[in-house]
Amino acid sequence: MERLVSWEGREVLIKAAAQTILTYAMSIFKFLQELCNNIHATISKFWWGHKQEERKIHWLSRLKLCQRKEDGGLGFKDMEAFNDALLAK
Repeated sequence: MERLVSWEGREVLIKAAAQTILTYAMSIFKFLQELCNNIHATISKFWWGHKQEERKIHWLSRLKLCQRKEDGGLGFKDMEAFNDALLAK
C-alpha cells in the first residue's frame, strides 16, 4: 500500500488511523512502554516503506518524527507521552 500512497497521504493515514484509533483505550488504561514502542515501530515501518523481506533505513530519529512541525519535525505523536497526557486528563 505504501507504494500507492504519497508522503502526504502516508502522513494523513498515520495521523488519522494509527494514532487516533487507540485514543479511547489510552484514556482509560496505562499502556506498557513495550506496547508503545511496538506501535511507534509499526508507524515508522509504514512511513519508511518497510517490507517483510527487506529493511529500510530510517533517515530521521524517533525524536525528530515526534517533534512539532513548527520545530522542524513531522508532528507524529509520542505514544507514551500521549498516553500519560490522556490519563492525567
